Amino acid sequence: MRRYIERRDANEPAIVAAAESLGAAFWRAPPLDGWLHCTRLGGWQGPVEIKLPHRAGRSDEYTAAQRRFMRWCEERRAPWYTLRTVEDVMALLGAHR
Repeated sequence: MRRYIERRDANEPAIVAAAESLGAAFWRAPPLDGWLHCTRLGGWQGPVEIKLPHRAGRSDEYTAAQRRFMRWCEERRAPWYTLRTVEDVMALLGAHR
């Protein structure tokens, strides 16, 4: 029996740590990497997918399940976010350097 191995992008710990340092909480939930919750901003900020910046735009950047979920969100005008850098997290959470 083949086991599913959950792969994580190498930048995920830094991105999650940055979000948590800004007062957000990260909840892991498929099909994307998880959800960000920030009480200061009124609650859930939406589902997020964490990706390495150099993979942006590649045809294999997202899984089929992720693409289906993103399409579902777009059809309903529901936000979702791809976070590639700490700056992306800061922008989403309204932080400034």
